[in-house]
Amino acid sequence: MRGAGGVGRRLSEAMRGRVAWGREEMEWYSSDASSYRVVPAAAALPEDAEDVAAAVRFAAENGVAVTARGGGTGLVGGALGGGIVLDLRLLDSVRVGDGFVEAGAGAPKGLVDARLAEAGMFLGPNPSVGPYCTVGGMVATNAAGSRSLKYGAIIDNLLGVELVDGLGRLVGLPGDRAAAERIAAIAAGADGSAYPRTAKNSCGYRLDAAGSAGEAHRALAGSEGTLGIIVSARLRAAPLPARRCLAVLEYGSMEEAAADCPRIARAGPSALEMADGGLAGRGGCLLMVELERGREAGEALARLLRGRLVESTDDAAGMRAWWRSRDASLSRSMAALGGRGAPGGPLPDVMEDAAVPPARLGELVSLAGEVCRRFRLRYVAYGHAGSGNLHLRLAPLPGGDCRPREAAEAYFEGVRRLGGTVTAEHGDGLARTRFVRDQYGAGVHGLFVRLKRLMDPCGIMNPGKVVAAGAAGAPRAGGQKLAKL
Repeated sequence: MRGAGGVGRRLSEAMRGRVAWGREEMEWYSSDASSYRVVPAAAALPEDAEDVAAAVRFAAENGVAVTARGGGTGLVGGALGGGIVLDLRLLDSVRVGDGFVEAGAGAPKGLVDARLAEAGMFLGPNPSVGPYCTVGGMVATNAAGSRSLKYGAIIDNLLGVELVDGLGRLVGLPGDRAAAERIAAIAAGADGSAYPRTAKNSCGYRLDAAGSAGEAHRALAGSEGTLGIIVSARLRAAPLPARRCLAVLEYGSMEEAAADCPRIARAGPSALEMADGGLAGRGGCLLMVELERGREAGEALARLLRGRLVESTDDAAGMRAWWRSRDASLSRSMAALGGRGAPGGPLPDVMEDAAVPPARLGELVSLAGEVCRRFRLRYVAYGHAGSGNLHLRLAPLPGGDCRPREAAEAYFEGVRRLGGTVTAEHGDGLARTRFVRDQYGAGVHGLFVRLKRLMDPCGIMNPGKVVAAGAAGAPRAGGQKLAKL
């Protein structure tokens, strides 16, 4: 099997879905919303879960890496791989039940939202890419978003998953008791004190949330396709609130805004967002506070705070306009820094997703400023203040000594010192996998390797993500053959 064409032609004989390996299509699959680029050997569109399994069996038999891809909205290159990319867009079924939704991995969140709204429900986790991300990608990164303050991240709403493991077998969790018990046995050895005390965490494998067979499926949240390819998920849905209001406050600095966040959190908001005021054409910093009450609740809260009330509204159109502005923070921050590829433009997204316990958000803001001054970086910041989650976009200052890796090491050392996580909701991917062992220490990281070996003995599932390529004891792709299933 020589070259990309050989992989593609052989794969097309092993599965029903369309397989491509031409240069133009491989260029398209070589990038996502991150700054990384990896050209695959072939890409395939499986028709269903059994077709995914056929593709994975082919990959295992031939020692070829396989990477799942959803909407291509990832920020850390988690869906980029040099072997076979499985584009799961055709697995887009959606079924709404009583308090839950079952959806295929390729179902866009916009479609899920529409079906749930018809039943008077919604999905709590709400990434800013909104309609375009897919259910599989949301589970794979343990996505969260603004309303996770009240409704939690994907891991808090995940009721079950169906996946294809590294041997090409369809596994349902937690229903497959044998598989669930093996995962739980590994998770039982994890030192819970090694995990950060944060509202969100997508770093490494969430063994802390999978301590029993009935919770084994939660280990797949944030696993980035390294333990298996998620083909469908069952997610908890919540009733649509009868009322919502949004209060927008302006502060002189992010530190001032962070100081007010604990008081706001005590009011029980469904969302508490922070943004560099420059992203909205203002100075200082903006806080956006969503309450599931009427407008008067937002006005009353604002009177207790130090920020200037810019607007308090329960008008649906007005709230949508503000949320659209917040959801555009990524593109606006990139534009503010000059755009990707521009001289002195944004650096790769490494330091962009840390979180600390919410009470320490002000210290995280100060840490970001200190590190950027030390390493001559300019930055734009926004994030989920209620969850202590800060998104940084960085670029070198003119004439600065640009050392982004050293800056990241200094920043993450400070994040860990604050009890935080280097990855809150975007995944480790190509950006932060090398920091996972430092986050947890050798003991817990060794359990990550054991779990990877259990679920992916041939080492073909999105190698180099979460568990670094070449990590001691980790399975390696290449040459291993399948036992009879």
